[in-house]
Amino acid sequence: MEERFKGKRILSLSPHIDDDVIGSGGTFYKHFLEGEKITSLYLCGDEKRKKEGEEAARIIGIKSRIYLGYPERSLKKNLEAEERVKEVISEVSPEVVVLPFLLDNHPDHREVNRILVNLLKKQGQNFLIYGYGVWLPVYPNLLVDISGVVEVKKQAIEKYKSQIKSRNYLEQALSINRFWAIVKGRKIKYAEPFFRATPKGYIELWKRIYENK
Repeated sequence: MEERFKGKRILSLSPHIDDDVIGSGGTFYKHFLEGEKITSLYLCGDEKRKKEGEEAARIIGIKSRIYLGYPERSLKKNLEAEERVKEVISEVSPEVVVLPFLLDNHPDHREVNRILVNLLKKQGQNFLIYGYGVWLPVYPNLLVDISGVVEVKKQAIEKYKSQIKSRNYLEQALSINRFWAIVKGRKIKYAEPFFRATPKGYIELWKRIYENK
C-alpha cells in the first residue's frame, strides 16, 4: 500500500480521453490535493470526448492537458505519435509515467506501451512506470487507498456520458477498486491497483511477452 505515486511530476499517457480517470483518477486527485503537477497526454479522441475530458480533468485536478486527436486504432506504426510522446516526456521530465498496463486488452493501449518501450530502448529514463487496467483487471504489485476521494472519481467518470451509454465504465472501475480493497482488508473501501516497474524492468517484461515468442 502507498498513499500516492513515488514522485511529484506525473505524466499520464492516455490512449483515449477517459482512460486516465478510469484507471488512476483517485490517485491523481490525491496528488492534486498535495499541489503536485499532473500532465495528461491524450493520443486519441474526437471533440465530443475532448469536451467531456476537460470537465473530468478539472474535477480530478489534471491542470496540464495535451490532446493529439488521432483516430482510434491509428497508433500502429505511427511515427508522428511516437515523436510527440518523446517531445512531451522531454518537456515534462516526469518522475512518474502512468498508462494502461501492457497486457490491457485493447490495441490502442498496447500501442501506447509499444511507443513507450521503443523510446525507453533508445534513450535511458529514470522515472517509475505505473500500469493500470481498463479492459482487463491488472494483477498489481501496488495498491493506493482512494477511499477518501472515491466520490470525486465517481463525479469525473460520470462526465463521460458518450462512453457510459455503451458500457458502464463507472461500475466497471469502482468494482475493481472495491475488489482490491476487500482483498487487502484493513477497513479500506476502495483501492486503485497498479503494476509498478522501472524502465529496465518494463522493457524486459515487454520483451518476454511480445518479442520472445
